[in-house]
Amino acid sequence: MKLRDLIKLANRQLFNRKWQALLPILSLVVGSITLTFGLGAGFGVQDLFDKELAAEKAPRLIKVTPEPSTEEESPQEKKPVPVYESESKQSKREQITTSLQEMILSDEQLTQATAAPFVKEASPLYSFRTRYVEMEGLEQKYDPNTKRMFENTEFEMLAGQKTNAKDDVVVTQAFSELDGVGAPQDLVGKTLTVAYPDVEGKEQSKEFRISGVRAGGLRSSARVFIPYQATVAIAKAQVKDTSQLQAREAVLLLDEGLNSDQRERTREALKDKGFRLLDYAQAKDTTNRIGLYITLALSAFGGVVIFAALFGVTNTMSMSVYERIRQIGLMKALGMSSGNVFLLFATEGAFIGLWGAVIGFLIAYAISVFILNPWLAGFFADKGVDTPFQLVFPPEWIAGVILGLMVIAFLASTLPARRAAALNPIDALRYE
Repeated sequence: MKLRDLIKLANRQLFNRKWQALLPILSLVVGSITLTFGLGAGFGVQDLFDKELAAEKAPRLIKVTPEPSTEEESPQEKKPVPVYESESKQSKREQITTSLQEMILSDEQLTQATAAPFVKEASPLYSFRTRYVEMEGLEQKYDPNTKRMFENTEFEMLAGQKTNAKDDVVVTQAFSELDGVGAPQDLVGKTLTVAYPDVEGKEQSKEFRISGVRAGGLRSSARVFIPYQATVAIAKAQVKDTSQLQAREAVLLLDEGLNSDQRERTREALKDKGFRLLDYAQAKDTTNRIGLYITLALSAFGGVVIFAALFGVTNTMSMSVYERIRQIGLMKALGMSSGNVFLLFATEGAFIGLWGAVIGFLIAYAISVFILNPWLAGFFADKGVDTPFQLVFPPEWIAGVILGLMVIAFLASTLPARRAAALNPIDALRYE
């Protein structure tokens, strides 16, 4: 018998016994729904992380901070405490002071960082303060988060574009949603004044041009991205002497066109020099792992349900063999081989897995698209989140789940199928 004919016969036999097959199919439907929701939630979280990373990419930049020393100070190096405190408080204060001091990047450490392979330059992140921003044509003053913007940072833009001009800034989608600001496309080209205090506390200001509006990410706060050199100028205005400028972090610019091995060499060299690292590649790898762990954890519940349903598949196929012993004997007497008999029953079990997986996925997908995702979109919109959490169903993973359930159901049917294949045709025909 040809394989195609055998598959058609197996599917027809399944539907002839539809009431017997209904219970294991329904069990697999429940397992498939649970597994699909788990996958959708896990990949939804990963998609959320990916959108946040896509909104602000910096593949050539690595942020470094000094690794705090774990060595204990000797008693001679500790400064005396002028006012009595308990030993525990005194020890804690000394640890905090030492830790904060160790977190300051020295000129020597910056030189060491730039000496690492494939590092082009280092930009220390000096602390700076702003008071408010004021936009052209509006009397309202706003107090958004002000962030540094580097030339080699890539933004996903909603309107306009990111430029490397020293007087151009980028604002976020959430900034455009502040009262009175206006639509994103209307902001492009307008003047934004940033006010900040100088070293004496007097108010100073600098004008910038809004070159574009960055698409919203997971974090929905209103932000203004100011060119790095402008933030350095503000930081210098807030100290008496530039020698007082201190940075706890620095951003390193890498050479262009580095492959993964070269990037790893840079990372290892920086770690050996005593730096903690954070870069785009590492962040993406970390978020992918987190998303995968969440997906596996949520899918485990569906796996438990499916595992229990497999006993129903095995029992149903065993009953099918028991009820069709004479039919099996007749098929063998007419020339069907034991291998074809085995495939017939095992394929029938695989169809139980197929229909259970497909029906379960369709139910879960319909609930997600028409009920859950619209509700989640409204819920996060009320919370002011630009990018809401949504259930996501990658086609390749769904196809893998359906195929996997077919294979598992096929394997669960192999024991009854082997019994059917081993039947003696003469004894089967005599069976009452």
